[in-house]
Amino acid sequence: MPAELLRPACSAFFLDAGGDLRRLPIHPERHRSDAFLARFEDRAVFYDCFRAAGGDDILLVGPPPVNLLPALNAATFTDARSGRTLKASHTISRSTLLTRLMSDAGTEDVDIAFGGQSQRLRVQPNFGAVLEGARILTGMNHDNRLEWIADWAEWHVRQHKVDAVVLFDNGSTTYTLDELGEVLTEIEGLKTVMLFDWPFRFGARDNKATTHHYWAHFLQISALNLTLKRCAAKAYGLLNCDMDELVAPVAGDIFTLARSRPHGIAALGGQWVQSVVPSGHPAERHSDFTHVLRGGLSRLCPKKWAIDPSREWLQSDATFPYWHRIMGAPDRLLTEKPVAHYFHFRGISTNWKENRRNTSVPSALLHRRDPELADALKRVWPDRMSDPR
Repeated sequence: MPAELLRPACSAFFLDAGGDLRRLPIHPERHRSDAFLARFEDRAVFYDCFRAAGGDDILLVGPPPVNLLPALNAATFTDARSGRTLKASHTISRSTLLTRLMSDAGTEDVDIAFGGQSQRLRVQPNFGAVLEGARILTGMNHDNRLEWIADWAEWHVRQHKVDAVVLFDNGSTTYTLDELGEVLTEIEGLKTVMLFDWPFRFGARDNKATTHHYWAHFLQISALNLTLKRCAAKAYGLLNCDMDELVAPVAGDIFTLARSRPHGIAALGGQWVQSVVPSGHPAERHSDFTHVLRGGLSRLCPKKWAIDPSREWLQSDATFPYWHRIMGAPDRLLTEKPVAHYFHFRGISTNWKENRRNTSVPSALLHRRDPELADALKRVWPDRMSDPR
């Protein structure tokens, strides 16, 4: 039976395209390239407005205000029906913002006045009850091949009992959202597929920032924040993993491991899988790549995570999930220590960030076939792994 496909609406607030009010990068006096500025999100104030889980308050998620902070602090939020002013509190992190409006269940629309501009936003529903008890896999997609996305989901269904996918599509042009949804809903074992249409600016590495060069990747960090707050509050677990990443098998599954940890978080160490294949062998899927670098170089890979969203600290407005860590997590030495690992495939790439998909022949001096990876791939896709590599 196909999984249920949900296409949630979002309520976004963007500054007028013809106006002068804009978000500026940190250190705005430093020159940025036209390429950076084209990808920098300077107009989004909020990406979404939705009901908080288990209450009547309203949450808004967006990029950090940076120079727009005075406008944010002076902004007014009004119940569109009653005219009542809604008290706002803002929690700002490096790459995202969470605004909480003190409300009641009767507020259906919010009128926002911000920097001389105004807009009415519909309060969208919270999906915590819909995904109660789910094992959620989340990620962001832009034009990844449909077979890669299917393999990514199927692996985690088979290896870690994933039964729900929350996917943000960042303006893919090589297929429609209907085609993407159809591929995912046909995967056996999935019960729910939640597909968000987010065709907004993704952001770019900021080489002019003194530290944290990826601070301007507002979209994905905000998507993770939204997933936790709007979708996963009552889930059994939430796993953050990109299309080119497969979480290695563990005893049980990664969600149960996260729930067994003292603070409900399982940090995942990364292992690069090289874009090399035997001569003449076509390289199109995850299962085609089984080689890693010799020595410890393959482990020089950022961490990922799985969490138990029911923990009280994860429900705090001051907790923000990022790509490679949870900002606001207690006991950083413990919560960031890897207790499992994932495979990061260089060959599963559209080369949007760097030239990773440059397939070559493995070198006996540089590469070795990873037996753990090869065996796991064969268990999931035995028909593709008939020949030893």
